[in-house]
Amino acid sequence: MKVELGVFERLWLLNNALPKKSSAVNLRITQELISVLGLKAEEHKALGIREEDDRIVWDNGKEKVLEAELSEAQVELLAKSLKDLDEKGELELALLPLYDKFVGEGA
Repeated sequence: MKVELGVFERLWLLNNALPKKSSAVNLRITQELISVLGLKAEEHKALGIREEDDRIVWDNGKEKVLEAELSEAQVELLAKSLKDLDEKGELELALLPLYDKFVGEGA
């Protein structure tokens, strides 16, 4: 699946959607996702990423969307995390576009 992701979406997925403990298969998928979604050193510098008041901020005007090709297994892992939040009633409004990308509108 080809997906376009902004910096906020990438950082949220990396920090919130990936399992810390799981099966060996899921942890290998997690490693792949970290490699694909992680911010490269050049991006980090170009975006001026920094920490302010315990938050990560960047220069939005310099943001470029990442076009990533994700495997079915990678999409399923991310979708499961978002579905779990939805089922618990913990999905936030800021995450709705991300939910729609991986789970589908009206899902």
